[in-house]
Amino acid sequence: MKKLDKVLISIVVSLVVISVVVGIFTRFSYKDNVSFSRISNNIDDYKIVVGDVDSDRAFYKNFYVENIKSLSDLELKSDYILKVRAEDDRKTLNNTLYTKVNVVKIYKGNDLKGKNYVYIYESCFFDVYNKTFYSQWGYNFMHSNDEYIVFLRKIKAPQGYHYKNNEGISFLFTSVPYGKYKLKDTGEVVTVDEKKIDQGLKYGDVKDLDIITSDSTVANRYESIKNEVLRKYK
Repeated sequence: MKKLDKVLISIVVSLVVISVVVGIFTRFSYKDNVSFSRISNNIDDYKIVVGDVDSDRAFYKNFYVENIKSLSDLELKSDYILKVRAEDDRKTLNNTLYTKVNVVKIYKGNDLKGKNYVYIYESCFFDVYNKTFYSQWGYNFMHSNDEYIVFLRKIKAPQGYHYKNNEGISFLFTSVPYGKYKLKDTGEVVTVDEKKIDQGLKYGDVKDLDIITSDSTVANRYESIKNEVLRKYK
């Protein structure tokens, strides 16, 4: 292959990689026209819709880690393990809540030392027009002022890409079902009857649950990992 051809191919590959990263940030930064504060005091009567990984597996694999089986898996696959306190500072973004959290303690990810806060894309959102809470893969959002142990991953950028605004301290959960654990007054880990969800279960019925799932395997694994997390991380 000629040297010029190799250079051109290298440039094309670099542009594709950069465009993918820009697309990721765009995917998670498109602002809806509804502020979270506008709806946060009136959500108990919202009906809930829960998406599952199988119905959107290609998207899930692009951003999160599949097949988490244990706490060891989570620790290995996570760039950061933090104790955080959720704030009221949230934005309703396209298919996510973009939440500011105070960093209380760092267990993994020393490059965050000195950072008082970071941002997390929470995999859920509220549709104020249809009064619906959409949970992606059973996720239930972090309650303000409560503390959580969270397992996070960077949105990696290629060499030469410069993070803008808060992109460099904005993270995804390593796994949506198994990415966060409340430290006090922990919610129940129970399966939710799928028929009740289909019939119009309200958010007020599930707001205290750690995870919203009708899959007993997911619920049991979450509870097992949760018990380990609460023993290990103080």
